[in-house]
Amino acid sequence: MPLESVNNFTSKIFNKLYSYQNENQNIAFSGLNLYILLAAIAAGLKGRIYYQLSQFLDEDFKELYDVDEWRHCRTAEKWFSLRRKAEEIYNMQSCMFTPALLSTYYIKIAVLLFDLRPITVNEWKPEIYSKKLNNWLSTRWQGSHHWVYRESDIKQNRMIFISTFHFHAVWATNFDPKQTTYEKFYLNNGIAINVEMMNQKSYNYIYEKSDDNFRILFQRMERQDLYSAIVLPKHGYMIQEILKNLNYVYLKLPKFTIRSQNDIVKTLKHFGITDFFDSNPSDFVSIINEPAFIGNITQFSNLVVNEGEEISGRTKKRVGASTSKKGRVRSALTNKNLKPTDIAPTSGIYP
Repeated sequence: MPLESVNNFTSKIFNKLYSYQNENQNIAFSGLNLYILLAAIAAGLKGRIYYQLSQFLDEDFKELYDVDEWRHCRTAEKWFSLRRKAEEIYNMQSCMFTPALLSTYYIKIAVLLFDLRPITVNEWKPEIYSKKLNNWLSTRWQGSHHWVYRESDIKQNRMIFISTFHFHAVWATNFDPKQTTYEKFYLNNGIAINVEMMNQKSYNYIYEKSDDNFRILFQRMERQDLYSAIVLPKHGYMIQEILKNLNYVYLKLPKFTIRSQNDIVKTLKHFGITDFFDSNPSDFVSIINEPAFIGNITQFSNLVVNEGEEISGRTKKRVGASTSKKGRVRSALTNKNLKPTDIAPTSGIYP
């Protein structure tokens, strides 16, 4: 599966979601998590809506139509592998609430390949439906301290898809909690707020290009194939000037937890997935045994960034060095302070 498909999808969705937000709001979003959820839906679709969604995902699911051989096809192997890799990164769960029984064939595909769990609400009463939704969500999303789904949100013959993920940053080199102090952090509107600011002096990779108005600092995670990419607006310094005086990077990073509720419906409609929520019931015939439509698709997320010691059960080094590498991403070391204002306040999780 080409990574470009996932990355392009993530970039498009993330930028559109951000455009809907208040400029000082934060977003925790996983494109990979949502990509897998939409693929699980596409695998059971027919007709025009299938072509809309499959083209948007840049994927073909027709091999899964073979009732006898779908388990052994390349498409099944590809999505099972991607889902398992995603589960190694995130603690994630997906569920679909339906007003009627699903086809046995679709349940097998949804559960085995995508870990999408169906819950059927047999008795059609908005108060019962909303209660089941909120009860399920309250045990899986820490931001759910109130009723997220109201009775007025529940429409007859509508399926509701929910995806949750939790990501806790586990650093290769932990921040020292003793160095965490309260400092000012400036929002986009210039308002200063006091936040817990983590501090670390270490070697880091930095991406720099002369005609860009930003830099990207790559903070290593415990998993060797994961990095945290921190976008840093420039202050007029070029990489050549920085390399003249090699030293540690003084990294200041706000300690934060972001809980997001991202309704994907408006965003999908923007990208032309218009029949998804008002389509011919026959398009869903492989999913559900009665006429139904999709009522809502929402991603709920928890993103925790702290010193890293609460997750790791063992003591790790707090300062480490990385070796330099040639190429566009270079091991840039500088004694320049990265102030709280250097760090972009909006966060996103990319695959």
